[in-house]
Amino acid sequence: MRHARARSHTLVAVLASLGSTLLSGCPDSTTPPPVPVLDSGPVEVDGGLYVDSDGDGLCDATERTRGIDPLDQDTDDDGFTDFVEVIFGYNPALPASPDRGIVFPIRESPESVVQVVTSLLVRGSGEDFTGAFEGLWARDTAGATASDFYDSSVALYANPEDNAAVIEADAERFRGVVGRTELGFEVRLGFGDNVERRCVRAYPFRYNVKRSDGRLVGFSRFLLLVLPVGDTLATGDWCAPAEPCM
Repeated sequence: MRHARARSHTLVAVLASLGSTLLSGCPDSTTPPPVPVLDSGPVEVDGGLYVDSDGDGLCDATERTRGIDPLDQDTDDDGFTDFVEVIFGYNPALPASPDRGIVFPIRESPESVVQVVTSLLVRGSGEDFTGAFEGLWARDTAGATASDFYDSSVALYANPEDNAAVIEADAERFRGVVGRTELGFEVRLGFGDNVERRCVRAYPFRYNVKRSDGRLVGFSRFLLLVLPVGDTLATGDWCAPAEPCM
């Protein structure tokens, strides 16, 4: 995995560039400029309080506290930056985290879609169970979440089938569930008309299942991985994190 690259601009230069952009305006208001990739190095703000030597979005002090390398954007060399793993609750020192079984990639192409199948084991006594997609917070410079890529979801199957009186697919609902039953759902996500940014980014999401009394009975958590066309997790550059480091 690539190690940290030297930052080509100081914070002063970045702020100066931003001021110039604000004065000149965006030449095409419908197509924002691409988000810069991780190509920046040390930045000191407030007398050195925010120092990020490898430019991954995590302050050196944060990385030292967590036992990860402040000079390497990807300590465990698994393709996910330390910043991404920390903010989404994964272990940046463990290559198997996040589990690849919960990571679903799409391309920066309008035709790119992915189907995520998830299931939950419940015990029913005639209640209804309904699923729902939830896009979770992501520290994204453009303010995007997984919800921006969400298309639809359906109730897929009950196992045993006879344990659900009715399956309302489009409503994501199983009616009159009795006994020990596996409820299956499918979530569909796609790039659609989102803006191409030509850098790798990730967005967490959950699929929640509630009982007819409103109680949350379970959920599954996933990570949507957005890749530029032609890139892989190993070859692509991650989008620059929000400033300052955390």
